[in-house]
Parts: sequence; structure tokens; C-alpha cells
Amino acid sequence: MQPTAHDHQDERTLLERFVAHLLSWTGLIVGLVLILASVLAHIAQARDQPDGTYVSLNVIALMAGEIGAVMFAFALLHVTYDRYTRRSWMAGIKEAVREEGTFSDLGMKCARRRLSDTDVGDLLRRARRIRILKTWFPEANDMLHAFEEAVAHAEDIEILLCDPESHILRVRSEGVGEDPNVGAEWVRRTLRMFGKACATKPSARFRIGLYDAWPGCPIIWADDRILLGFYFRGRSSPSAPWIEVWPGSELAQILDGQFTSLWSLKNTTRITTCQELAPYVGSAHAS
Repeated sequence: MQPTAHDHQDERTLLERFVAHLLSWTGLIVGLVLILASVLAHIAQARDQPDGTYVSLNVIALMAGEIGAVMFAFALLHVTYDRYTRRSWMAGIKEAVREEGTFSDLGMKCARRRLSDTDVGDLLRRARRIRILKTWFPEANDMLHAFEEAVAHAEDIEILLCDPESHILRVRSEGVGEDPNVGAEWVRRTLRMFGKACATKPSARFRIGLYDAWPGCPIIWADDRILLGFYFRGRSSPSAPWIEVWPGSELAQILDGQFTSLWSLKNTTRITTCQELAPYVGSAHAS
């Protein structure tokens, strides 16, 4: 049976491993052992022995000493060179990281595979200041109830949602596999929820923005907890990965700029009082 290319590859791999061992700390140890054996053999030769035996031991001792010295020299050279190249390589990597930066440097605290309604609900209920940037929010009745509780006690609420009449909202609704009108209906439900809060507390403090532009990315900001999401086709943002961001970081500043940018658009509808909200709540009831 003829050897295959795979067999030759295995042989080369074993040979390479053997040589690598000889040119490592193993080689240093083996070399030292052979040198030590040579020294011990020379000591043994000092005793009275027949000439033939003496010559044989002398040859063996010389061979062991020479082989050990060569192995030790090559292994020492290889280990020294390997340590030098590794340090140079690591220094280059660290320098590249310093220049390019990492997600951690930008402010990424941790990543989550998805965002559960329970986690978000608990986060909002405890928060005193809430900032939300989404196409529509909430996405489920349980979350709507949790957000309603949060609105009742929060000191400051800022929420940016896509305008119910925006074509972008229809496209996003279809992109997650829903009816084109689903997103608009959820925005209207949220407006009605704020209308109920106004009925209970006419002096309620909030800022609602209805934008007609691409939002960039979903953001949930509760006190010092910042969550950054993604808009993937075929998946709603809560079911997609999310990143938690350190407050005060470069990434947090970028996200803060997303709020400012959308608020400043000329076609963004700004609602900051219960009186300004009343017409939109009325139209929401009529829809």
C-alpha cells in the first residue's frame, strides 16, 4: 500500500514536533544531562581499568559530551531567539491595539445575546431618569405595563420614536416579519399611555419626539445603565444582541449625540407637555 499525502503530512508533523522539542527547554535539559554523563564517565576513567575498556569509555564520553554541548548550544540559541521574537511580537500587538483601540476602550462593558422583557421592565421601574430611542417601544403588553409604572414615578423621561406616519416605520415592521402597520400601532399605544399619565398627573415631565429619519440604533438609557442594540433584518431588536456601555465613555458620548441629532431635525415632532400631547392622543384613539 502506497503512503498517501496525508501520511507524509503526519510524518512531517511528528518530525517537526521532535525537532521543536530538541530546540526548546527539553533540548537544554537533554544537553545538560549528556554533558553531565560525559563528566561522570571521565571521572570513572580515572580508575584502573583495562586499556580496551578505557578507550571505549573515553570514546563514549567524548561523543556524549560533544552531542550534549551541541544540543545545549542550539537549544539555548533557539530559546533566547524565541523569547526575543515573542516579546517583539507582543510589543507590536500592544502598539497596534493602542493605535486602533478595542471595544473595551470605546466603552463596551459587556454583551448580551438578547434583551428580555423582565430585565428591561425591572431596569425601567427602578430608574429616575429614562432615555429611549427606538422605532417603536414597547413591543409587548407586559413591557407596556412596566413602562407605564416607570412613567408614573420617573423624574425625567425622554423618548424618541418613529413617527406613526413615517414610511420608515412601515419598512422596519415588514423587516421583522410583522404587518406593516404594527410599528405605528405600538407608537400610538405608547402615546395613549402617556395620555393616561397626563390625566393622573397633568404636570408630568416628559419629552416625546416623533422622528421621520433613520434612527441609527436602538438605545435604552436608564440612570447610569446604557444599552445599545441593533436593527437586524428578520429579528426584532430585543431578540438581537445588545451591548451594555459604560457611562461617560466615548461610546456613551456617541449615543448621546444620536438623541441630540434626532431631536434637532426640522421634521421631528416635539411633545413636551400634556397640552401638546392631547391632539396626538385624540388621533390615536380615533385610529
